[in-house]
Amino acid sequence: MTQYNETPIGAVRTDATEKPEATLLSNFAAFSKALSPHLRNPQQPSIAIVTSQAAQFSVANARTALR
Repeated sequence: MTQYNETPIGAVRTDATEKPEATLLSNFAAFSKALSPHLRNPQQPSIAIVTSQAAQFSVANARTALR
């Protein structure tokens, strides 16, 4: 069920040629595969930083940083 407004979605065009995004996705998949061995047996960090998300995304913090 292809609708007109959904035709541009995806990495392959309707004429079966690849869009530039297809190369990006392929490269990302290769990167993920190469990274896979490093993602096994995660170690807990020795410290944790707990902050308020509200403060991190506050507009007031952006204004303070610009001064």
